[in-house]
Amino acid sequence: MPRPPLQNPPTCPLGHLPTAGYTVRKAGTYGGAAKRQLYACVASDGIRHRFAPTLPREHNHEGVCDSCDSTLVAHTGPVVGRDYLHRLRLVAEALVQVGAGVSYVRASNRARVGAGRDPLAGSGAGHLAAEWTDAWGPVITDALAETDWPETLVLDSTDFSWTNARTQRRRREFAVLVAYGYPGPGAADPRPRVWGIHASATAQAGDWIALLRSLNLPAPPTSVVTDDNLAVGAAVRRLWPQHPGQALPVPFVHSCEHHLRINAIAALTADQVSHFGSVRMEALNGAFRDRAGWDAFTATITGKQTHTTAWVSGVRARVEAQTSVRHHLPEHYTTSGAEAVAARLRSMLEQRSFSLRNKERTNRLLGLVRLHLAGRDDAAHYHRILRAAAENAGGRGTPQGRNRDTRGAASLR
Repeated sequence: MPRPPLQNPPTCPLGHLPTAGYTVRKAGTYGGAAKRQLYACVASDGIRHRFAPTLPREHNHEGVCDSCDSTLVAHTGPVVGRDYLHRLRLVAEALVQVGAGVSYVRASNRARVGAGRDPLAGSGAGHLAAEWTDAWGPVITDALAETDWPETLVLDSTDFSWTNARTQRRRREFAVLVAYGYPGPGAADPRPRVWGIHASATAQAGDWIALLRSLNLPAPPTSVVTDDNLAVGAAVRRLWPQHPGQALPVPFVHSCEHHLRINAIAALTADQVSHFGSVRMEALNGAFRDRAGWDAFTATITGKQTHTTAWVSGVRARVEAQTSVRHHLPEHYTTSGAEAVAARLRSMLEQRSFSLRNKERTNRLLGLVRLHLAGRDDAAHYHRILRAAAENAGGRGTPQGRNRDTRGAASLR
């Protein structure tokens, strides 16, 4: 009695077709504990050759799919990479989890349980998700890279610190730089959102240049808003120098108006003239909207207000420049968007920041965090991206273990 034909058999890699008399059958398995299905392509005269699909399937007993409730037979299990123990869907789910702030240990153990293995504890328990983030994270972030142009970039940074429990002394472990963008007209996605996140041991001009270059912008933004950060200004001018004869620098570096107001109030308070109804406080309300408003505010300051006089002297040139051209700039004047992202990052990562010591791996993790904050992290979408990438690579994934620091060294310190 002839065997019944397989349901949805894989295609023969040599191009043999059923219409030419070829039949694909199961032909055993290969692999250790995680078995993969092998197939045989059999000609009408009985000549055969065995093969494994580009993306093998995890050998499973007949049952019901957990995702779609469809009946599964043994050769229709989840797809896996040729050199990976775990199915690609588990990899996709783990990448979504670490991007949402789940620790490597928890994400690794969820993947182990999903694969029918026991969770681990102690040193090395988070190895699985950490390696997947390193190997597969760039595949996801490159596929979902921003393509819109931001007319305004808001740049801010936050420090992650460690406190010595014995001495109570704090030291900065590393800084995370944030680029928050407001899309320009005609953008495919008009939502303001985080454009890039970059971790470095410092927050100097070179680090900001690295972040800005990683954004791969099609053109410089019209304006960059920052909290009077000299490193940001230096990075912007080195990356996008002002051309001779250019009336308005592109991008124009704009100081955050909220922080300017806060600092002005602090100076007025030190001079004891920040009370309700003060002529100076009334004038401050319009000080940063245009040049006339700034001139009206500074006209209220006398030599008696020594703190405010010193503050005005320090910011005069910068504020006069930006209030004179404010009406030509996009209507984004504060760093609040980037500050909100920085606060989210601290809440997500601060408790385990001490363990984030490898610069390249941390930045690959932050790429997944960016997608989470932008609302673009979806396990099904990630799975489709991983599957396509594995198929294009002949079923194999990026080798693991390439981005490791030497013992006793930390590239993010």
